[in-house]
Amino acid sequence: MVSIASSRLAIEILIGTVDDALKILSPSLEEYKGCHIIDIHPGAGLWSSKIHDLLKPKSHLLLEPSADVYQPFLKPLLDAPNSTYKFLETQLFAKGLSRGTYGLDSIWNALGFPEPDDAQLDRPNSSILVLAGLARIPPRYQGELISLRRSTAEKFLFQYLNSLRTRCGLHQKGLVRLLAWIMDADKFNILPRSVAGLEGVTIRTADELCDIREVVGSAGFPKSRRPPHYDLLSAAAVARRMEAANQSIPVARQNRIFKLAAQALTNREKEESHGAFVDGEAALTPNVLDEIAELRTEEQRFAFSGRTLLSRPTHNRSIRTDAAAMVKGRARFDAHVGATSPIPSSLYIDRLVIMEGVLNQMERDYAAGAFPPAERPTKVAEMDSLAATLTEGYRPLSRRDRRLAAQSADNIEAARSSPPILAWDRRAVEPLDAGDHEFWPRHRMALLDITPKANASRDPVFQQLLVRSLLREDAMPIAEALERVAFGAAKALLPKCEAINDPLRGGRLHLENMRVRMLTLEMVQELLREWNAWPFQKSHDDLWNDFGHNEFDTLL
Repeated sequence: MVSIASSRLAIEILIGTVDDALKILSPSLEEYKGCHIIDIHPGAGLWSSKIHDLLKPKSHLLLEPSADVYQPFLKPLLDAPNSTYKFLETQLFAKGLSRGTYGLDSIWNALGFPEPDDAQLDRPNSSILVLAGLARIPPRYQGELISLRRSTAEKFLFQYLNSLRTRCGLHQKGLVRLLAWIMDADKFNILPRSVAGLEGVTIRTADELCDIREVVGSAGFPKSRRPPHYDLLSAAAVARRMEAANQSIPVARQNRIFKLAAQALTNREKEESHGAFVDGEAALTPNVLDEIAELRTEEQRFAFSGRTLLSRPTHNRSIRTDAAAMVKGRARFDAHVGATSPIPSSLYIDRLVIMEGVLNQMERDYAAGAFPPAERPTKVAEMDSLAATLTEGYRPLSRRDRRLAAQSADNIEAARSSPPILAWDRRAVEPLDAGDHEFWPRHRMALLDITPKANASRDPVFQQLLVRSLLREDAMPIAEALERVAFGAAKALLPKCEAINDPLRGGRLHLENMRVRMLTLEMVQELLREWNAWPFQKSHDDLWNDFGHNEFDTLL
């Protein structure tokens, strides 16, 4: 067994899981042979030794805070003939990654690194590889397998991503790759499975900075999740991409959802033209499509009729019966794909979600020129009427229900986008499945591979503050969010942002339905450009006072 954490109660992982992970990683690690390894919290050192044996590094620095516990395990590595291991007792978690050099001078001195020139700071540095064992249970919780709301691993990873922008911390010698073992529950905040996880400037702009890949993990679902058939369609799209690239993973390492999707693939000659999810759905065999069609029929049977909306929820017996049928259908589908948490639903909310989906599709068709010129005025009036009805439909909802309806609608749109909005849905390869029985104490774990992109953006602090101020209310319409940042900003800036007003690029014709979390990187860049040109923009100090304090997105 391999220790990958460094606390009084460490999480252990089976050697077989490590070997399977290294088989996946080995091709991309070829260029790192003979590099310098910075190993944060190596624990007993067996995972570290596996990487060491593969890469044969010039030096391998072990940063372990619990020397009294783990030094007996690490001593054979340090005392081996011609050993390149070096030991340094330090607690990197406590010092933070983005505050100055946070004591890294001793690390760079130990490795003998010179100061890089400015051009080297913008390139991935394959002479350095960082390993991190971020999965641990704090001593005060020993005996309790819990998931902390704000884990140390999350803070470490968020700060690692933020330090990419400023070229500080681990990136002060160039952009460095990170392989990190974390608690499985922590990965959902780094690779969200739902638009509900698209919160904060770090995650929303991570695509511009690096590629984040889940190498090992489980098929578990976060607390906030989308309808399960979208997870199945996402897996089907990944299976098609893997097939096209002639890639595969061992059957024993395939999760239940991926197995179902892979076995259901047909129509392999179909060209991909409508995005990952559309292709995935087209590739499913009839028996799987029957499950999805039945579920959707039950939803639509009572949720939407004639594009009209009830002014408030109705509770007659027939509707309750239909609602019960839909819930039953969802439970059956959840069981089919192994889902563990139900999707809350109601007649009124589903009615709104379907109506918004119809409006969004009409806007895309209109922007694509699908309607004959003679029908376009009629379609415009029809869309305006539908948008007004939708706005009135949201009005009587409580804040909780409004957020639930918006989240459901946005999850559907995120899935239909080409490419999908969620980085998880754009993955090239399915992660290796690892159950909790492969770890001790029994707990699900994940291995993340984070590779910085060449010339990753160096965002000024000012721009980060502006983006954070917008993303603070992720479920809020973009116009309302801009007005909260600065009075008059929506009216002045939004008409000049082409992508936000283009349904074919993820935007909307009716911006009251365009929520902040649906902004693409292109849209954010447009907003930044127009904000910088706007004469009435807020000062740096005002933005900092209003939006500058956040423990995950530390800027100093």
